[in-house]
Amino acid sequence: MLHLAAEDAKAAKLLAQERNHYAAYHCQQASEKLIRALLIHHDIEPGLDHHLDILVGKLPESEQWKATLAPLHKYTPYATTYRYATPGGRVPAAPEASKIGVEAEQIAALIAAARKELTGDES
Repeated sequence: MLHLAAEDAKAAKLLAQERNHYAAYHCQQASEKLIRALLIHHDIEPGLDHHLDILVGKLPESEQWKATLAPLHKYTPYATTYRYATPGGRVPAAPEASKIGVEAEQIAALIAAARKELTGDES
């Protein structure tokens, strides 16, 4: 799961360089997979929910990552906001590419830290 999360963070960075709408979606996906990896680590079934705040809420209160991951809830709207036209047919403007690039880097750093802590893998 952490490998897939890292791939999504990488995709977000690459797509942000091209100002592609899907960069934001991959930030959400990377965040979701990171949270799911921690849930699985605790033998907690993540379920089908894609709302990041709900997923983080399933983590035990004693989990040190819970507070670190809580701010990721801001990426929940990225799952759909930039991938679909509005009901009126308007395509939303892509988020600022530099902002998405920075966010993708921050998520990638969290994934790397989780990978190191949970698996001992520093790659």
